[in-house]
Amino acid sequence: MPYFFTKSIVVLIMVLLHAVISAALSIKFESDTHDFGEVREGDMPEFSFQLMNSSTEDLVIQKIHPS
Repeated sequence: MPYFFTKSIVVLIMVLLHAVISAALSIKFESDTHDFGEVREGDMPEFSFQLMNSSTEDLVIQKIHPS
């Protein structure tokens, strides 16, 4: 996977996380960043962000808009 593409994915994830955090302050993330390190061409790294609803109400994520 090209270096530029991998970094673009990381930037997109960060934008999405920011949108979710801004929209619902009752979400807590274990970590809001992840460094994939060096990724070789052809690799398809994956990472899941763990989150928790810290309110007593149901958390519904209806829309996410990357900028």
